[in-house]
Amino acid sequence: MEQDRFTRFLLAELDSEARWAELFSRPESEELLEKMADETLSLRRHETLKNPYGGLADGKPFLSQSE
Repeated sequence: MEQDRFTRFLLAELDSEARWAELFSRPESEELLEKMADETLSLRRHETLKNPYGGLADGKPFLSQSE
């Protein structure tokens, strides 16, 4: 019973990986990822300018130690 459940889980994970690989192989995916990265960097630069200590305006760091 546990073996069947694990097998289904593993097959679902492999299927998910195959779908992500297919999506990332598309030319439009690269463009979208570049746009998202540019927007993120722009937001981060903007927030850093608002708070010279490198965190967000509320004083919290961009990434906590757990991330």
